Amino acid sequence: MASGIGLLLGLTFLSRSTTVVDAALVANRHAQARQISDAGLQLAIASVSDQGDWRSGRAPGRWLSDYELFGGRVSVEADFEPATDITDASPEDASFELEARELPTPPINPPMAGVIGGWNVSRTALLETGLTVPRIGTRADGSAPDGANVAFMTFTTAVDGSATLRQQLSMQFEPFTAYQLRVDVDPNGIPLLDSILTMRVMADTAVVASSDHAFTLQLPAIPPNLPQAPSSPVSPPEVEALFQYLDTGGGVFEATLQFSTGDSPPAGDVVIEFYAESLGLSNEIELDNVRFGIVEYEPLTLTSIGEYEGANHKITAMLIAVPTGAGTSTTSILVWKEN
Repeated sequence: MASGIGLLLGLTFLSRSTTVVDAALVANRHAQARQISDAGLQLAIASVSDQGDWRSGRAPGRWLSDYELFGGRVSVEADFEPATDITDASPEDASFELEARELPTPPINPPMAGVIGGWNVSRTALLETGLTVPRIGTRADGSAPDGANVAFMTFTTAVDGSATLRQQLSMQFEPFTAYQLRVDVDPNGIPLLDSILTMRVMADTAVVASSDHAFTLQLPAIPPNLPQAPSSPVSPPEVEALFQYLDTGGGVFEATLQFSTGDSPPAGDVVIEFYAESLGLSNEIELDNVRFGIVEYEPLTLTSIGEYEGANHKITAMLIAVPTGAGTSTTSILVWKEN
């Protein structure tokens, strides 16, 4: 009887041990399938991040098919609309090509405002003489990012002054719409983060968004750096905006001001403005290739299925991929689902 009871207990323990081992093997296979699915998804996201023109260069559908990875296989499907990313509403003479001229600076009573090409230009100075006012205009430049000319604002002597480029567009703000103002900048000694250069978007005279009061982000960002919050609230309040600048090499930056309107945006024609000031430093700023438009970034949905020894795992991610202008894209994940 004792032997029979012992044999029965041993068989019961062996049966339970086998069940535990089987469960552990199944769990391990599913964990491996999940790792493969996640790795395949990261490969697809990386391929998007490495291509600024991925939307026009790739087609919706199967991007990976039974790709061997970590002892298993992965397949990735991409679903997106191959549409234009930005509806262009750029200003007239966006690259300052209509003429190469600067506001005259005679020794006495220099003009403080004028029109050059498609732009209204103006300046201020503590002493309004030809030697102390900022110089502002357009000129030929062999290293211009776009076309042959650039706009320039030059502060050559110790002067408390400012310079402004401004243009009114034939459009008004729409509710619940994302906008983006971009420009190529050659600082030539002006530190962008000190807000000596300000980008503004207005409805007539009402400031809707400005780089002075926006979150600030340098690209490429070094993790875990996040956009810096505005230093102080403004009155009347502006919409929440992101000011980012991308180092494209060669001393030139791409500066971007991006924001979204609410249900009742201010009335009036859209005005874009670039404003620079100097408090006694000898410096200069060049601008080129001004772009403004409505952002229409359609989401990209990636579905990754990983398989490993009969187990499978699916991950679906919806993300926004925004071209940076340097041949790459910045990706932001909106939705992440697993099953």
